[in-house]
Amino acid sequence: MGKIPNSLRQLVIQRAKDRCEYCCLSQAGQAATFHIDHIIPVVAGGATISDNLALACVSCSLGKSARQTVTDPETKKEVSIFNPRQQVWQEHFHWDDVRVRKN
Repeated sequence: MGKIPNSLRQLVIQRAKDRCEYCCLSQAGQAATFHIDHIIPVVAGGATISDNLALACVSCSLGKSARQTVTDPETKKEVSIFNPRQQVWQEHFHWDDVRVRKN
Protein backbone atom coordinates (compact mmCIF):
# COMPACT_ATOMS: atom_id res chain seq x y z
CA MET A 1 0.00 0.00 0.00
CA GLY A 2 2.83 2.40 0.73
CA LYS A 3 3.16 4.91 3.50
CA ILE A 4 0.92 7.95 3.39
CA PRO A 5 3.01 11.08 4.02
CA ASN A 6 2.07 12.90 7.22
CA SER A 7 1.21 16.11 5.32
CA LEU A 8 -1.29 14.19 3.14
CA ARG A 9 -2.68 12.38 6.21
CA GLN A 10 -3.26 15.75 7.94
CA LEU A 11 -4.93 17.19 4.82
CA VAL A 12 -7.40 14.26 4.78
CA ILE A 13 -8.17 14.61 8.51
CA GLN A 14 -8.69 18.38 8.26
CA ARG A 15 -10.82 18.12 5.13
CA ALA A 16 -13.03 15.55 6.90
CA LYS A 17 -13.25 17.77 9.98
CA ASP A 18 -12.25 14.76 12.13
CA ARG A 19 -15.33 12.77 11.04
CA CYS A 20 -15.62 9.48 9.21
CA GLU A 21 -16.47 10.31 5.62
CA TYR A 22 -18.59 7.16 5.25
CA CYS A 23 -20.85 7.45 8.33
CA CYS A 24 -20.02 10.95 9.75
CA LEU A 25 -19.03 9.58 13.19
CA SER A 26 -16.82 12.04 15.07
CA GLN A 27 -13.31 10.89 15.90
CA ALA A 28 -13.57 12.77 19.22
CA GLY A 29 -14.04 10.37 22.09
CA GLN A 30 -13.30 7.25 20.04
CA ALA A 31 -10.78 4.81 21.50
CA ALA A 32 -9.41 3.74 18.11
CA THR A 33 -7.66 6.08 15.70
CA PHE A 34 -9.52 6.48 12.41
CA HIS A 35 -7.95 5.07 9.25
CA ILE A 36 -6.98 6.81 6.05
CA ASP A 37 -8.87 4.80 3.44
CA HIS A 38 -8.19 4.46 -0.27
CA ILE A 39 -11.63 5.04 -1.86
CA ILE A 40 -10.50 3.10 -4.92
CA PRO A 41 -8.35 0.39 -3.33
CA VAL A 42 -4.68 0.16 -4.17
CA VAL A 43 -5.25 -3.40 -5.45
CA ALA A 44 -7.70 -1.93 -8.00
CA GLY A 45 -5.20 0.73 -9.12
CA GLY A 46 -6.20 3.45 -6.66
CA ALA A 47 -3.53 6.08 -6.11
CA THR A 48 -2.34 7.54 -2.82
CA ILE A 49 -3.52 11.07 -3.65
CA SER A 50 -5.90 13.37 -1.76
CA ASP A 51 -8.78 12.80 -4.21
CA ASN A 52 -8.64 9.05 -3.51
CA LEU A 53 -8.32 9.20 0.28
CA ALA A 54 -11.00 9.44 2.95
CA LEU A 55 -11.00 9.45 6.73
CA ALA A 56 -12.77 6.30 7.91
CA CYS A 57 -13.79 5.05 11.34
CA VAL A 58 -12.57 1.56 12.16
CA SER A 59 -16.00 0.01 11.52
CA CYS A 60 -16.39 1.61 8.08
CA SER A 61 -12.80 0.92 7.12
CA LEU A 62 -12.98 -2.75 8.04
CA GLY A 63 -16.45 -3.12 6.54
CA LYS A 64 -15.42 -1.58 3.24
CA SER A 65 -12.06 -3.33 3.08
CA ALA A 66 -10.74 -3.39 -0.50
CA ARG A 67 -14.22 -3.45 -2.04
CA GLN A 68 -15.74 -0.97 -4.45
CA THR A 69 -19.19 -2.55 -4.56
CA VAL A 70 -21.57 -4.27 -2.12
CA THR A 71 -24.92 -6.02 -2.34
CA ASP A 72 -27.76 -3.72 -1.35
CA PRO A 73 -29.66 -5.62 1.37
CA GLU A 74 -33.04 -4.31 0.17
CA THR A 75 -32.75 -4.68 -3.61
CA LYS A 76 -30.16 -7.50 -3.65
CA LYS A 77 -28.40 -5.61 -6.48
CA GLU A 78 -24.68 -4.96 -6.62
CA VAL A 79 -24.12 -1.22 -6.01
CA SER A 80 -21.09 1.04 -5.78
CA ILE A 81 -19.90 1.96 -2.30
CA PHE A 82 -20.49 5.60 -1.39
CA ASN A 83 -17.68 7.82 -2.69
CA PRO A 84 -17.18 10.87 -0.44
CA ARG A 85 -15.20 12.69 -3.15
CA GLN A 86 -18.02 12.41 -5.69
CA GLN A 87 -21.25 12.14 -3.67
CA VAL A 88 -22.98 14.18 -0.96
CA TRP A 89 -23.57 12.13 2.20
CA GLN A 90 -26.85 13.83 3.15
CA GLU A 91 -28.34 12.98 -0.25
CA HIS A 92 -27.89 9.26 0.44
CA PHE A 93 -27.98 8.74 4.23
CA HIS A 94 -29.16 10.07 7.56
CA TRP A 95 -28.65 9.19 11.21
CA ASP A 96 -31.61 7.47 12.89
CA ASP A 97 -30.73 7.41 16.58
CA VAL A 98 -27.51 5.34 16.56
CA ARG A 99 -27.85 3.87 13.05
CA VAL A 100 -27.03 5.25 9.63
CA ARG A 101 -29.97 4.76 7.26
CA LYS A 102 -30.40 5.13 3.49
CA ASN A 103 -32.62 8.00 2.37
